[in-house]
Amino acid sequence: MNAVFQKALDFATQAHAGQLYNREPYIKHCKRVAASVARLSANPDLPVAALLHDVVEDTPITLDDLRREFGSAIAEIVDPARRRSLHGLHRSGPAVQRGRYRQTGRPARKH
Repeated sequence: MNAVFQKALDFATQAHAGQLYNREPYIKHCKRVAASVARLSANPDLPVAALLHDVVEDTPITLDDLRREFGSAIAEIVDPARRRSLHGLHRSGPAVQRGRYRQTGRPARKH
């Protein structure tokens, strides 16, 4: 595990503290996504971005915060607007309606 990945893991763990995903600590979801991405790509930025992929959408952390901590390349990958335009994803989809996404212990982030 490299230092940037460990820094992202610590950062995401703290940012998602108190949040749940499928009744588990949210960070477990982030770790699974990062592991999947690491198996599929040799780009070392992608697993780091995968750990941070929901931080901007689901916590008070901003893209500027990520840029300061991890650089522009990772912030660009994490950018929710960019991800939505690439994949047509949004937080009001069927997964949310089925209750897969839950947030506890934090106020809802205003978009």
